[in-house]
Parts: sequence; structure tokens; C-alpha cells
Amino acid sequence: MAKVNVSLTVQVVGGPTINVAKELAVEAYDKIDISIESGKDISVEVQPSEGKRISFLLIKSSIYSDANKNTKLSYGIDDAGKIDLDQPHFYLGSGVVSLLGSDPKILKFNFKNGSENKPENKAELEILVGRDATP
Repeated sequence: MAKVNVSLTVQVVGGPTINVAKELAVEAYDKIDISIESGKDISVEVQPSEGKRISFLLIKSSIYSDANKNTKLSYGIDDAGKIDLDQPHFYLGSGVVSLLGSDPKILKFNFKNGSENKPENKAELEILVGRDATP
């Protein structure tokens, strides 16, 4: 069993602040580092089997979708229903993970960054997933 500490502070300048602190117990976790080149699709296995096992999922990238820069980085469990990765995405709890349609075994990523000659033609992604390891 692994313990995961989650903390989040959201502060509106001149307004309210909300703090969230939570300790999660997970049977297993995986840290996945991948690179995706512009114009490519990749599939990433985020858990070894299908089923409702994921309790948190964090996806962070060095480049995010930005319509002003003609950059599109998206992901999903299939080719339909792609989600733009426009900021870091954090799914905390099986309820919000279910918004992906099902607990994903594989996430499919797609990256397009305008001209292939841009120096930012590769996105570095970090994925952290916590899950139940028993069937």
C-alpha cells in the first residue's frame, strides 16, 4: 500500500482562497514519462488491466493545447471524444475518472504543433496514476 499526499490551493487575487489536503491510500501507482512528436499519435498503457481501479490520474505536459499558437495536444480512451490538454489535468476520485467513459487501460494521445519546423515539435508528458491492484 502506498500513501499519496495531495494538496491544492486555489486563490482568487483579492478574493477567496480554498485549500484541499487529502491523503490517499493506493495499492499501486505508476509514473510514466513519454515524449510525443508533432504530427504523431501514441498509445500509453496506464494500468495493466481494465476495470474500475483508478483512484487518481495526473497528466502534465511541457506543451499544452493553445489555439492562438495553432497547437493541439489531446487524449482520450479512443479516437472519439478527445479531450484537449490545455492545462495539467488531475482526476481525483473514481467519480471524476468515470468521466473518461470508463477506467482507461490505454490513453491515446495526439499532438499537432502547426509547422513541423518549430523548435517545440516534441511534448514531454508526465503521467501519474494511482490504482487498486487487486482484481
